[in-house]
Amino acid sequence: MAADDLFANYRAEIERLLELATELPPETQNRIRRAVSRRHDDARAREQINGTDAESIGSRLLDQLDAADGELEPARLYDLLVLIDVGLARKSTD
Repeated sequence: MAADDLFANYRAEIERLLELATELPPETQNRIRRAVSRRHDDARAREQINGTDAESIGSRLLDQLDAADGELEPARLYDLLVLIDVGLARKSTD
């Protein structure tokens, strides 16, 4: 699969998960944002969301990022991280 197609697939799935996150309270979205920002330390990332309402969506976002990290160029991965951060920030302040 071409790099642009891979990126488009990851972006679409992350956008779908962010749409689901709009149903979560701001505090829960903040937990997801913190987990994503700590994603290079899986234990610390997961401790932000495990056992909370953020666990389902947060875990799926982390899994998407982990998979993308192995398949996309760093700049494209960064684009996905920005998408998540901006999406959650916007949604948590509504």
